[in-house]
Amino acid sequence: LSSLSRLLAQSNDRQAQDLARHPIRLTMILLPVAAVLAGAAPDIIGLFFGQVFLPAPPVLGILTFASTMLVVVSVAGTILTAAGKPRWTLTLTVPLIPLAILGHIIMVPRFGAIGAASVTAVFASLAAFGSLAAVYRLQPHDVPEPLQRMDPLTRGSLFHDMQARFLRILRDRGAL
Repeated sequence: LSSLSRLLAQSNDRQAQDLARHPIRLTMILLPVAAVLAGAAPDIIGLFFGQVFLPAPPVLGILTFASTMLVVVSVAGTILTAAGKPRWTLTLTVPLIPLAILGHIIMVPRFGAIGAASVTAVFASLAAFGSLAAVYRLQPHDVPEPLQRMDPLTRGSLFHDMQARFLRILRDRGAL
């Protein structure tokens, strides 16, 4: 957080972007790990907790995925805070709380623990995707040079390159 804040304060946007990219990628690597844990949930539950808890593996699998999504939210929230946008995290996550409560009220009586775990996973995923979209929005994007500022040689070269590509496509499709 401090390194990212320092880079952003110094207007080193590209270095900050590179620094923020690594933790986001690391959280994406956790998804296959969560899948393996979910697949091995019956063995893990049986080994550590015994036969009494054998109905729990589906719930553990869903909650493993939900916790992975919450790690994504945490990392993205740290990046947004370092970028000086802590309210973005609140704006993304606070509206999900009443919806999650409503989801639990509806799903738990019908589906029990599976319903509760599913609602948690859905809203954790929504928060993660929203947080990732906010982080993506922070990234500087290359702005193309307006055609009016380009010299005539560059403009002509671009025009002819596009024209050649278009004509090749037409030729390959037999439209010429």
